[in-house]
Amino acid sequence: MIERIRNDWGALQARHPTAHLCQSFDYAAVAVRFAQGRGGSVHLITVRQDGVLVGVWTVATHREGLLRIAQPPGDGSYEEYAYPLVDPAAGEPAMRAILLAALTVPCDLLRIYNARPDTGLSELLERAPFASRTGQKVRVRTYALDFGLYGGWDGYLAAMPAQRQNDLKRKTRRLEALGQVELGWCATAESASEAIRWVFERKREWLSRKGLFSVWLGEDHTRDFYMALARRLDLTDLPLVTTLRLDGQLIAAQINLPGRELFESMVVAHDDAYAKCSPGELLTHYGLQLAAERGLQYDYRLVTSPYKERRANVVFQVETSELAASTLGRQLGPAQAQAEHLAQRTGRFLSKLRQGSGQAAPDPEPSAPADPAERPARSPARRYVRGRR
Repeated sequence: MIERIRNDWGALQARHPTAHLCQSFDYAAVAVRFAQGRGGSVHLITVRQDGVLVGVWTVATHREGLLRIAQPPGDGSYEEYAYPLVDPAAGEPAMRAILLAALTVPCDLLRIYNARPDTGLSELLERAPFASRTGQKVRVRTYALDFGLYGGWDGYLAAMPAQRQNDLKRKTRRLEALGQVELGWCATAESASEAIRWVFERKREWLSRKGLFSVWLGEDHTRDFYMALARRLDLTDLPLVTTLRLDGQLIAAQINLPGRELFESMVVAHDDAYAKCSPGELLTHYGLQLAAERGLQYDYRLVTSPYKERRANVVFQVETSELAASTLGRQLGPAQAQAEHLAQRTGRFLSKLRQGSGQAAPDPEPSAPADPAERPARSPARRYVRGRR
């Protein structure tokens, strides 16, 4: 369906200074295929000026109860920066045209996930004709590390507290005493698929031990999505999956989305048998170096966390919005959001009762921020657990 604009899409992405990997043609192609495989109807929206593609977005529809939902297809985590790719030179008129076209898709609600402040989407949605359609918004704080503020990687290392430097060196020596240590990334689809499968197995084991629950980590959709993405991309110089191996065996792996501006850390897992050596932390440090060497900011991703607050030097909020596209959407959208919220509160209460009686039970939200404006969201109504350690 979208193959006919592959070259135009690639040219638009190359012109965009901050394009995310999740906004690339290859990412969209995998997302479209997965959405269609689940029975969704996919719509391609394009904007051209003088024949040149200046804006593109895909939305897929599915049903939630009585409502038809339209949203950008993706990896299933709903953590991507899933807003339209628009040439900065085309600006707000192109973004506006895409949103208006998306509202003509047969649906009741349109969802836009994790729009960054520099997109201008938040301001656009506050004006006609979108303001009257815009319902609940969820804002989530996200954190990044801009190495340019240190003058590059060497400057960052020089500014790092001595205690942290010594801690990293001590853990590295401890691991090296156990065997040959190798840091790198998967350069083939086969090795990437192996590591991706390993990541999700480790995360599920961790969730089970903790009695926690995660929608997207607990399903195969996200795992299979990244394995399919690895088969489409040239991984020779793209660290989609970074790894830490000891004597050839995986002991930590991380899935990343390196884009034009951000090196996005999506999910990391490690072997608990080596917890004293902190392989996950060592692998993250390696990811920081890769980002700095490529002139990218390291994106610690969504949700407030003490370690992110300590290490990040860029903090901003992303916004997830829901727009009513029909009378039914206006009437039932808020009611459905409230019903889902109450159902989740009930689930958390029951989980605590089971845990108190010694039974392991999934907790839909073990560590939700107290500020409701900073809750991570599967949709504006549905929160999830990242499951990151």
